[in-house]
Amino acid sequence: MTLSTPGVAADSNGLFHGLGDHAQNSFSVDGQAITDQQSKVFSNQIPLDSVQSLEVISGAPPAEFGDKTSVVIKVTTRSGLDTPRPTGSVYSSYGSFGSVNTGFNLAMGKKKAGDFIAGNFLDTDRFLDPPEFKVLHDRGNETNVFNRADYRFNANDTVQLNLGYTRSWFQTPNTYDNLNPPNSTVRWLPVHCPRRISGRRSAPTTLRLPGPT
Repeated sequence: MTLSTPGVAADSNGLFHGLGDHAQNSFSVDGQAITDQQSKVFSNQIPLDSVQSLEVISGAPPAEFGDKTSVVIKVTTRSGLDTPRPTGSVYSSYGSFGSVNTGFNLAMGKKKAGDFIAGNFLDTDRFLDPPEFKVLHDRGNETNVFNRADYRFNANDTVQLNLGYTRSWFQTPNTYDNLNPPNSTVRWLPVHCPRRISGRRSAPTTLRLPGPT
């Protein structure tokens, strides 16, 4: 949805640029500002299953968000309130590059209190966007868990607690040039030293220098 917004240009590894700016995107998750870059290189995102609604605000952001100047992504997460019967799902998929994607979500609660939790795990041989058509040294995995707890005092007052856990491990993609460095040759260069040592003229000195590659 964000990438389909006018003025937003996609970049590698999940990065995007709003209105031609770099690192000027802001995220608001349940009213909490997150101004860090949201990509596989810098940090991870919350599980998609935890998103109830998403709104993209482009142009001059309202004063309530502040800090960044281009795009604000306003996210509202799912709640477990008014879910007397526990409801959730579990899924798993396998795709190209040996990619395994597994996740779950669960919502439960009553009128006063509720809880929602979601998580996902990804393991793949193509974690970052590689510089070559063939993927070289690009294995990675990540885990994201999000939990939202709500307590409703009355129709107007509610306390909400968001908890999150995220981790990632990945390799830096290689190029063919790094795997196959050019062979270097060695050539000998005689250097004549005219100085005398102990009354005798010194013998020519030979230096070994790397040759052209």
